Amino acid sequence: MKRQLLRVHFVKQLKTLTDTIDELGERTARAIELSIESLLNHDEAEAKQVIADDETINHLEKKIEAEVHRLIGLQAPVADELRLLLAILKAAGDFERMGDHAVSMARATIDIISEKRSDKIEQEIKGMANDVSEMTKAIKQTFLEMNMEDAKIIAKHDDIIDKQYKALIKVVVDEMKRDPELIDAGSRYISVVSNLERIGDYSTNIAERIIFAEDAKWVNLNK
Repeated sequence: MKRQLLRVHFVKQLKTLTDTIDELGERTARAIELSIESLLNHDEAEAKQVIADDETINHLEKKIEAEVHRLIGLQAPVADELRLLLAILKAAGDFERMGDHAVSMARATIDIISEKRSDKIEQEIKGMANDVSEMTKAIKQTFLEMNMEDAKIIAKHDDIIDKQYKALIKVVVDEMKRDPELIDAGSRYISVVSNLERIGDYSTNIAERIIFAEDAKWVNLNK
């Protein structure tokens, strides 16, 4: 009976933990969107909002970490429960780092505001950013559902992000060569594109957490 009571309590606490990672993922996805909006709108206030909001993302990640450690210590989770808790812990760290990349993009936006800009490059970045944003939202929902097959499909999308990254870097470099006045802004654009590529990698990491939780296997989908 005591073990049964522990399981009921564990399930209730797990629901609270899941709600928290849902909020973390939602705020991270919004930070990514807002950082790109600030770049495209040349809006310093939006960029600064991304930076300010990162404190909440960090707090949620630490809250999840503390709760996972507490549940492991108090609830003695069995194999599948322990895998799920570890997956949540790892995914929370991935979302937090994605938020860090959104902050880096916001800082690049602030640096670039006074520089000569390129509409061509920014429109190319917009396309890649939309794909990365959709990937982030999709993997958040897939993590909540623990859908292993969808996780594999989303991870494959990272190949598209990687191709966009390589193509965009070439576009930026070519534009910098064509117009030396774009060199300062170009370095910021490269930073933004690099951060978007890394966010795609972290989405793939979260897909790997899902497979671990569901199938007890660590796989490398970043190939």
